[in-house]
Amino acid sequence: MRPGFARALAAAAVACGLAALALALSTRAAILPLPDRLPGADGGAPTRPRILDREGRVLAVTYENAWNLADVVPLHDVPDVVRDAFVFAEDRRFFEHRGVDGRARLAAAVANLRAGRAVRGASTITEQVVRLLHPRPRSVWARWVEGLEARAVERRFSKGEILEFYLNQVPYAGRRRGVAQAARTYFGRDLDTLDVHEALLLAVLPRGPSRLDPTRDA
Repeated sequence: MRPGFARALAAAAVACGLAALALALSTRAAILPLPDRLPGADGGAPTRPRILDREGRVLAVTYENAWNLADVVPLHDVPDVVRDAFVFAEDRRFFEHRGVDGRARLAAAVANLRAGRAVRGASTITEQVVRLLHPRPRSVWARWVEGLEARAVERRFSKGEILEFYLNQVPYAGRRRGVAQAARTYFGRDLDTLDVHEALLLAVLPRGPSRLDPTRDA
């Protein structure tokens, strides 16, 4: 091996090592701590009091809270049709992956390359939970950090806890959060009265809460 080539190879190895070290340090600094419990997991209480009539019915409710703590529905009370609609629409391998769906990311990358623009995403429900807990500007770096945090979420919480949090905190238009508030807002009914088409609408609306809001021009 010629001396010049050996020196270039050594320099490249050092540069790669420094780049890897910088990436590791930057990633470690960017990863944020997770809560011991997901917001609303214990049923919580509204940060502002609700006004009830003498029979306990809500007369006024605020939607200004950071989290939905007033209309939390335990996962076992969420109708199967609603739960299944979200898993089908947002993350079909939710119960199989560990936070990141590599197959979905690869398929999305191929579709986006073919189209020459972003036409398909691949965020899992767990990654969307990370985005709710730790909002960041959308970027390739953010996707990298979210993937690592999603794996940490899956290690700390069960699939049931993750899905319950997501269904109760997923954002809709008008500062509504969660499927119970969305069902009342868009259909004027409780969750257990929805059919499959209504459940699928609830699952799709979070992709563009304001843009897709069916009540926007009402």
